[in-house]
Amino acid sequence: MKRALSCLFIGVALLAIGSGGCKNPSLSGAILHFDQGRYDRAREAAMEAVSQEPNNAEAHLVLGRAFAELDSTTRARRHIDRAIDLSAERQPDIQEQAHNALEHYWSLRHNEGLSYAQAAQESANRDSLDAAMQNYRAALDRFKRARVYEPDKEATPRNMGAVYFSLGEPDSGLAVLKEAQTLAEPGDSTAAQQLFNQYRRLGNDAASQQLEDGTIDPEGLRDAIRFYSAAEELQPRDTDLLFSLGVVHFQLANADEEHATEHMQDAVEYFDKTLQINPRDEEALYNAASLRLELEQCEKGLEQSQRLLDMNPRQGRYHGLQGRILDCLGDKDKRVAGLVFSQALRSGEVLEDVQELRQEYGVQSDIERKYREEGAPEEIRSFTDATGGRYVTWFYWTRGRAYAFHNGEEMYQTEFQPQQPEEGSGGDLE
Repeated sequence: MKRALSCLFIGVALLAIGSGGCKNPSLSGAILHFDQGRYDRAREAAMEAVSQEPNNAEAHLVLGRAFAELDSTTRARRHIDRAIDLSAERQPDIQEQAHNALEHYWSLRHNEGLSYAQAAQESANRDSLDAAMQNYRAALDRFKRARVYEPDKEATPRNMGAVYFSLGEPDSGLAVLKEAQTLAEPGDSTAAQQLFNQYRRLGNDAASQQLEDGTIDPEGLRDAIRFYSAAEELQPRDTDLLFSLGVVHFQLANADEEHATEHMQDAVEYFDKTLQINPRDEEALYNAASLRLELEQCEKGLEQSQRLLDMNPRQGRYHGLQGRILDCLGDKDKRVAGLVFSQALRSGEVLEDVQELRQEYGVQSDIERKYREEGAPEEIRSFTDATGGRYVTWFYWTRGRAYAFHNGEEMYQTEFQPQQPEEGSGGDLE
C-alpha cells in the first residue's frame, strides 16, 4: 500500500513540474545550440522537438529562428507563424518573442540589402560594372528575403525599386514602388516621391529617343506622355512636369500630322495648367499664345501675348508674336509694327545720342516732334530693312510706351505695363 501511495505522489509531482514549464529535452538542446551559434544542430534538435510535440509553440519558434539564421527564409517564416498561432492568448511571452523575431530578421536582411546596394553604387562609381551588377543582384535577394518576414514594411519595396532601376528592369521597379506607395504611412510621401521621380526620369528618357535619321521618335513621345501622365497623377501641381507634357504634346503634333490639331490642343491645355499655378511663367505663356495662333484661337492668344509684353516688353520675340496674332485678327499694320519692334530689340543697333537723330532728320521731322512731346527716350535702337529704309525705335520703358520711325516719320507705336528702371540698356534677353 505504501509503495502504491509513493508512486501516486511521484506522479502528482511530475505533473506539477510539467505544468510549470518543463521543456522537452530536444527543445532544451535546441535552445542551447542556438544560443551558442550552432544553428545546424539547433535546427536538428528543434525539428525533433516539433516532431515530438507538434503543438509546442516554443519549439516552432526556435526552429523558425534556426532556419532564419541558416537563410531558409520561407521555412523560417512558416514556423514562426505557427508559433504565433499556437501561442495566441495562452503564451503572450512566446507570442511577443515570435513577433520580435520577425522584426529582427526583417531588419537584418533589409540592412544587408542596403549594404550590398551601397557597395554596388561604389563599384559603379569606379566603373566596375560587373561588380556593381553582382552587388545589385545580392541586394535584391536580401530585400526579397526581408519582405518575407515583414511584407507590410514600406521601406523594403521602395529600396527594391531603386535596385530594379539600377539593374535596368523598370517595369519591376515601378511595380514595387507602387506597392511601397500603398504601404506608406499617411503623410509619408517618400515612396510616392521616388515613384514620381522614376516616372519623370522614364518620361525624359523616352522623350529623347531618336530615329536613325536623327529625328524624334513618335513612339518615344507617346511613351513619354504615358510616363509623365502617371507622374502627374502623383503630383498634379508640379509645373515643370506640366510644362514637359505641353512640350511633348507639341512635339508629337509635329511628328503626327494626322492628329496634329488634337496634340496641339493638348499642349495648350498643359501650358494653361502650368500658368494656373505660376501665372508668370513666360515660356509657358509664350508657348500657349503661339499654339493658339496655330489653332486660330487668336482672341485668347492676343490676351496672352499682351500679358507677355506687360511682363517683359524687352523680349523682341514677344512683340513679333503679338504682331502675328493681330494679323490673325485682321490688323495687318499691327503685324508689321510687331515685327519692327521685334527686329529692333533682337538685332537692332543701340544708339546713345538722341540729339544726333534730331539733327539728322531736322526740325520738321516726327522725331523732333515726338522729342518735344515725350522728351528723350530711355532706349533707342536702329536697323535697316531689306529695302534700305532706316527704322528707329524709341522705348519709354518706365512709362510703358514705344514708337517706331521709318526714315524719320512716325509709323507705329505700342503699349505695355510700365517697367521698373533697370541698370544698363535693356535689350533682348534671349
